[in-house]
Amino acid sequence: PYTNFSRGRCLTYIDTEGMEARKACKTMVGILALAHRTDCERQLGEHLQQLMSKRLLPSLLELQQKFEHREQAVPDVTIKQPAAMSYNSLLISSSQEVH
Repeated sequence: PYTNFSRGRCLTYIDTEGMEARKACKTMVGILALAHRTDCERQLGEHLQQLMSKRLLPSLLELQQKFEHREQAVPDVTIKQPAAMSYNSLLISSSQEVH
């Protein structure tokens, strides 16, 4: 299910681009977290490979904007409220159980 994108290759690329170690670590962790959260490892890996082949690396914010879909479908739920009188049977049976 995964593309041939390698984390090591991405780390090497980040390192050769002269990115500060702390920022490189934060970027890599952010990329991995994004791939996990959005369930898009393959698409994200392919996108990063294309960019790295052009010697480009987008910011984490750019990747989040491209791969995180904020739209979430809310299911249509219909709740049928029972008649208020039907609760009386619960009260009667409950009072019979208490000794």
